[in-house]
Amino acid sequence: MLLLSSAEIARFSAVSRTHINRILQAAEKSGLLTTKNNVLIELNSSFIMMAERYFSLYMAMVGYGLDAVSQECTAKP
Repeated sequence: MLLLSSAEIARFSAVSRTHINRILQAAEKSGLLTTKNNVLIELNSSFIMMAERYFSLYMAMVGYGLDAVSQECTAKP
């Protein structure tokens, strides 16, 4: 559980509190998290799975990019 208000998140992220509230509402509707009193944020298991999948895809793309750069560097005369 996270004890952060939308105002704290907005200040830290340098975006409006309205934007943060909309993001939190959309995430809550999607079942990714639960909010209570606009201060307590509880991440659901579906959020953890989404984050793990995102990170796995991101690292796969980084690995692919590094392989491509490495092949370019070794192919040059």
